[in-house]
Amino acid sequence: MSRVLIVDDEPGYCDNLRTGLSRLGYEVRSALSGREAIDVGTAFRPEVLVTDWLLKNSINGLHVAQSLRAVSPDLRTIMITGYGSGDVRIQARKADVLDLIEKPFKLTRLHDALRTVLAAEKPAPPEPQVAVMLVDAAGDLMHANARARTLMHEALGGEPPHSFADMFAAGASPDLSAASHGWVEARTASRRGVTWRIRTRPLLEAKGWLVVVGLADDVYLQDHTLVRTLLNIPPAHEARWPIAGHALVVDEQAISRRMVINALQSIGCSCHSAESAAAAVKFVQNDRDIRVVILDVDMPGSRVDSFSLVGPLVTRLRQLRPSLVFVGNSTIDRREDFAAHGVTRFLQEPWDIDDLIRLLTGRMGNCLECGLTLPLRQPSTGETAGAWVCRGCGARYQGVLDEAFPETIREHVRSQGS
Repeated sequence: MSRVLIVDDEPGYCDNLRTGLSRLGYEVRSALSGREAIDVGTAFRPEVLVTDWLLKNSINGLHVAQSLRAVSPDLRTIMITGYGSGDVRIQARKADVLDLIEKPFKLTRLHDALRTVLAAEKPAPPEPQVAVMLVDAAGDLMHANARARTLMHEALGGEPPHSFADMFAAGASPDLSAASHGWVEARTASRRGVTWRIRTRPLLEAKGWLVVVGLADDVYLQDHTLVRTLLNIPPAHEARWPIAGHALVVDEQAISRRMVINALQSIGCSCHSAESAAAAVKFVQNDRDIRVVILDVDMPGSRVDSFSLVGPLVTRLRQLRPSLVFVGNSTIDRREDFAAHGVTRFLQEPWDIDDLIRLLTGRMGNCLECGLTLPLRQPSTGETAGAWVCRGCGARYQGVLDEAFPETIREHVRSQGS
């Protein structure tokens, strides 16, 4: 009996799919949000994930697939959506989605897709970024992904022990409950004295623990996006809209507009969405607080020349408000095309809200070597860039310390002169 996880934020729709697939002989679990899907899927470990593309909270279907594949690399994904646009299909292929089903569809369509993906070769497992283990309530190791098995072999050699506690030196086994509230360090049973950093999250119905493991010097773990999603850790610093004004999203694709609007609203941005150049002009005429315009290249009338409307629209909006900041957006790298039409800021999909904030503020983002959050930004007019060293790996950067970050994040770098 194949295990299937259904994820859809419409309760009736989700229940109908669960009931129908159960009658066809599948073992089915369901979830109504991305967060619930990760919680359910971690313990259930489905063979196939069937998820709606766009969910109501900040975790969408692709986030769910990425998180569950970190635990179970063999997971197959089928995406369902009411918006089967070209952009969606491109992003689905990039995320190794095996089938994309447009709503509405009959149960037979989904049943055929399930049989096809289950009969096909297992998808190539992603390179594991994070070491993940599942430990049952009795303390026995139930599962370890490839990265976790590598860490165990490097520290302990041979086959991993059956009991989680046996991985550690006498008296050094970590309290899994305490580790759910913060990172703890524990010395392994290795003769070389290898120490691990550990954090946990309880599995549903107290059936055990999801355990994320890293070496003691893996300080980047605490800011790793996938780690924070798996463990349901709130951001180390709350992202806020950095511009004193509103945003306008111009995109003919309804699903793309909704995803960007949801992301902007989640950080406190008041925003509008326009499906055409004419609608964009009206919004700028009527709302004097619009400061940022996010332009997708695929606007109505763009099938012959994808940039035929960008230049005239940018020119018209700048006539109305010269101070507008424009951000180009596309599924492929079109920054030079946008720049030719006066749009010098560009984001290539997929991107997240932190990418947009970095683009608008000049923030540098994460260290290229170890992934640690860098509290640095590009210098503004009149400022001088200083030399900084990442405390995680020693990489060097030129920039200005961004005082908007909390002190715990500012400590990720030190001045090269200190």
